[in-house]
Amino acid sequence: MMKPQSFNNKFALALDIGGTFIKTAIISSDGRILKDTFKKKKVGSQEEQKAIINNFAQVISDGFQKASTKRLDIIGIGIGIPGPFDFKNGISLMKHKLSGIYGVNLKKEIIKMVGLNERYIIRFAHDAEVFLIGECWKGASKNFNRVLGITLGTGIGVSFMKDGQIIHKDDSGAPLLTLWNVPYGDGIVEDRVSQRGIVSRYNELSGENTTVKITAKEIAERAIKGKDIFAIQVFKELGSILGKVLKPFLSELKVECIVFGGQISKSFLLFENTLKQELESIPHLKKISRASSIDFSPLYGAAKLIFSEINKYKR
Repeated sequence: MMKPQSFNNKFALALDIGGTFIKTAIISSDGRILKDTFKKKKVGSQEEQKAIINNFAQVISDGFQKASTKRLDIIGIGIGIPGPFDFKNGISLMKHKLSGIYGVNLKKEIIKMVGLNERYIIRFAHDAEVFLIGECWKGASKNFNRVLGITLGTGIGVSFMKDGQIIHKDDSGAPLLTLWNVPYGDGIVEDRVSQRGIVSRYNELSGENTTVKITAKEIAERAIKGKDIFAIQVFKELGSILGKVLKPFLSELKVECIVFGGQISKSFLLFENTLKQELESIPHLKKISRASSIDFSPLYGAAKLIFSEINKYKR
């Protein structure tokens, strides 16, 4: 049963934008996803500009319609989206996915297509950042002062929070750390700790016919069953690689907690031991954990962007 709505509660529309899905929900300032407001819409990462913007506008309009039926006032829209992106101004700089909106000012397009006031609060942040904000608000990394959030999926995203504040590289809102292109072996880290990296390494070890497509999820399922030694090895290697790459940054930033999100992290148990073995010498590291809510933490974090913005005005 839902809790009664507090008179003082505020409500935000949260979006988590990925290369294949847009997730959205209405979230209250006391940290609840309102009943019947969560929605997941499939999108094509290589669609043309008009189609991508129409998808964004549609899920936002649907959210406002749902809020209207519940007699709720949506005070702002928080959006988690991959980079590269000009988060301050709402301009996409992505070419590897959602390339159709490269150079587009999404904030202005949303305002125009949904019919919002130009001063309406819309905030963008890196998808790894909203994930970490959500986990520090509602999940596994609460009560830690120095937290590193890692998202593993089609790529690797990293965000760092210190004393309740996300630390950025500069005024553009870009993440402090970029790990995807760190050199590793004959390539870069993302060649090994991403969905394509898992598939590539598995095919290399097993000699599997590459004309028969297999997914990272299917490889994880084989490893969980415990009979496919190549699948097990792929994830053990993934944990070891992550540990080696993260170690110098953890020492420099004095990280106390690492929390993992993204679809690959749903298989955290498969790479947890080798990861922890690599990092056992870090004295200030107290916790390494899978997120408490991989699917919903980015939405909580996107909503928190709005509530934090409103709180600034109250000071």
